Amino acid sequence: LKAIDQRYSNYSERLVLAKFYIKKDKIEAAKEILNEISIEAQHMTKSNKSKYRTTINEVEKLLKTL
Repeated sequence: LKAIDQRYSNYSERLVLAKFYIKKDKIEAAKEILNEISIEAQHMTKSNKSKYRTTINEVEKLLKTL
């Protein structure tokens, strides 16, 4: 899964990776991925924000709970 952790792509896959890290108690690694996605979301085009809205919302919820 680490191979898919590339900036500005694979948002849903990276979210799955972050959840995996949380289950394995690697909270800092999960936070890093979630923060990256959150920052990238701020710079997305309107169409991409719409396309990845569910993933972005889930990322923000996870960040608040960690």
